[in-house]
Amino acid sequence: MTQANEADGRQRLARYMIRCPFALEKMRYDDNGVGVSTGLRSRVDSKFEFRGLVNHINMDNSQDTHVELAGDYYVTPTIAVGASVKFAGDADSFTIGARWFFE
Repeated sequence: MTQANEADGRQRLARYMIRCPFALEKMRYDDNGVGVSTGLRSRVDSKFEFRGLVNHINMDNSQDTHVELAGDYYVTPTIAVGASVKFAGDADSFTIGARWFFE
């Protein structure tokens, strides 16, 4: 690579780094709000764990509450597979996944 090409590449990189990645004038800021979350987690035996969670967020102009139920099966003491379902009004979801615990 020639010195002229390197200088051009550095200039393009600098322009990319200083540009704003989103439109600041389109952002909206809400200063006031509160969130409360509570849940229960229980390991019913060495292989199964169940969780329940209720989360409520209250902002100036909106409120959102969702309930999540989940369960995990421990394949080994450090590896678990599980599923969860979240009920959040018009945005319900179902998730499957795996977790790895390490010390």
